Amino acid sequence: MKTLSEYIAPLLEQLGQKQVRENTENLSNKIIDNQTGQLWSLSEDKNEYNKNLRLLNGSLQTVVDVSKLNVSLLANSTDFLKDKVYLIIVHDGSDIRKPWSKESENLDFVRDLDGKLIHGYPTFNSIAVDLKGKQIRLLQSTPYSTKEKTYLSQTEINDYHAKKLLKARREEVKLLLTSGNWYNHNSIVNTHVDKINAQIRALNPEAIVIHVYDRGHDSLSLFQYHDKSDSFFLVRLKLNRNSNELYINKKGKEVALKLCKQQFLKGDEKYYEKLRFKNKTYFRVKGIFEWSELEIEGKIYSVVKVRFYTSEGQSIFGEPMLLLTNIEVYNEALTELMFEIYMKRVKIEGIFKFCKQELGWENFRIKDFEGIKNLISLVYFIAGYFYEVEHELVKHPAAQWLAQLGNGKGKVTPFYILKGIGKLAQFLNIQRMFQQIPESKNLAEQAIETFFSTNTKTE
Repeated sequence: MKTLSEYIAPLLEQLGQKQVRENTENLSNKIIDNQTGQLWSLSEDKNEYNKNLRLLNGSLQTVVDVSKLNVSLLANSTDFLKDKVYLIIVHDGSDIRKPWSKESENLDFVRDLDGKLIHGYPTFNSIAVDLKGKQIRLLQSTPYSTKEKTYLSQTEINDYHAKKLLKARREEVKLLLTSGNWYNHNSIVNTHVDKINAQIRALNPEAIVIHVYDRGHDSLSLFQYHDKSDSFFLVRLKLNRNSNELYINKKGKEVALKLCKQQFLKGDEKYYEKLRFKNKTYFRVKGIFEWSELEIEGKIYSVVKVRFYTSEGQSIFGEPMLLLTNIEVYNEALTELMFEIYMKRVKIEGIFKFCKQELGWENFRIKDFEGIKNLISLVYFIAGYFYEVEHELVKHPAAQWLAQLGNGKGKVTPFYILKGIGKLAQFLNIQRMFQQIPESKNLAEQAIETFFSTNTKTE
């Protein structure tokens, strides 16, 4: 099984100074041991805190930054990418929520779990999943802020070309576009796709690669970008997407029929004994898989409509699921395959949960935006290690022992292994304290006798 040191090696190779390499490896280990991205908690004193901060905030000549971390993620995925016939690349955003932050640089707005706007930073992330969905590799992570001076929204770009901007802003936008020193969400998505496609084609030119997106990426620009780059995509459509059919409304006006209301003429039914959706299990479920075509700006795409009903006839989804792809869908088997591929995106949601709950993805307390971006990416990079070795962990005696220490009760997963690592790190810290400060052992015994209802003694 690959060790953490071996996993970090592609990153360290990009860091010229020996001390920087040592500090980076030490910080990575501490993030795992303490399961947090909070630099102050990871540091023994102010000097170490400043040392860790300088690794990330760009004040050193050699910095651990988003670019190097993403290069390292792709390098670590080489073996996984080179031998697959099919590769599913799932892309999705994840909000880093900092509701109580007020002074952090370029603080943006994101959504909390109730959909309310709060302070935080958006990120865009990509993973690779095999067709069976059993193995995962983390490929890219890009934190960003729409408040950064170099962020240029697509709306502003369009308004600039349409000469709708006021003079002062028009000059600022012109300078950014001319210099090339700008980015936005679309450019981040395109960069992820380009780098991932390039890596796969260099290693495995015959692989069939399908990029998967949620409905937040239902946009003509994304469809056209994939068409131009000659790569497949599958995206969930918004329910307000129009079909090519027209009808006369009550006012006598000709309008487009919503795609979700259009009747699909080709399809089939499939029955399932058990289906799990949104943490709820349904039994004896009927699935209806239909397909059609949609013309957008002269290009024909395949559309798949998916509905599920309980044995009582109640709709499980509420509204039909609509999937658009530039893959030609012409039979029932392909409609089911498109749905199964799209559902692989649940894997990336699990990664976000793992990063936040087990590695403290949102726990940082630094104000410098450069440091914030790089720390977010570093935590994502470290999470990649556990997903790379996950399929080997269940067989590894040390991993089994760590999971037991983490109260796994027979389950060997990254979650319980991390809990075990945390407990082991605490034990080693206490052991060092006993060695360095002789009276610590007596004080520990006094503490146990005073605060614990046990006769346990330190050995």
